[in-house]
Amino acid sequence: SLLFDDIPRATQVDMDGPPVIQFASKMCFAVESECLFQIDVQRLGNLTGTSEAHFATRDHSALSGREYESTRGKLVFRPGEYAKTIDIALLDCRMWDTVLEFYVEIEKEGLVGAVRGEYLWQARVKIIDDDSFPTSRFKNEIRNGKVDDIPGLDLLFEFFKLCWSQPVIRLGTIKAALVNLVHTTRYGIRLFIGVYLVDIVFHRGDAADLEGQGE
Repeated sequence: SLLFDDIPRATQVDMDGPPVIQFASKMCFAVESECLFQIDVQRLGNLTGTSEAHFATRDHSALSGREYESTRGKLVFRPGEYAKTIDIALLDCRMWDTVLEFYVEIEKEGLVGAVRGEYLWQARVKIIDDDSFPTSRFKNEIRNGKVDDIPGLDLLFEFFKLCWSQPVIRLGTIKAALVNLVHTTRYGIRLFIGVYLVDIVFHRGDAADLEGQGE
């Protein structure tokens, strides 16, 4: 759902002042399997001169190096040019994931012969994952409705792979395993000490008392 801040407002352009550089849209959608996303940047106002602007991506729920490649660079608008395109590489993963987001921003520093748009200096990109749940290994069977043809253990293994690929779940599993290992080790030590006291220490003491009574 769109938040109030996601709704673009009208950009005021002064034809006698410097042109405005901004994104064509506040929110964009990218499909993960396409591996390349292009976002449009526009220049509004006086186009007689040359303008420059720097841009960069910023992580949100989508992380650079995992869902997309971090990208930064410079746009140069020659006299008469009013549109440019930024290419961003998407990283296709066979694991299913929710819709993740990152930002592309026109930086305030480095502007030459232009100003950035008051509202559309930032674009929000949603990455649509078109993989099947839990992974793409059985994509054809799932999409063709042949779920019964998928071996149950193989499907369960793919689900475990999906869970293990999530850092939060992976870290939580390791912590839980370590805590259980500590509890099990402590229980084993207590059991060993109890057996040692009963079978060795106390048993020897009872045996010595019996021998003393026999003498």
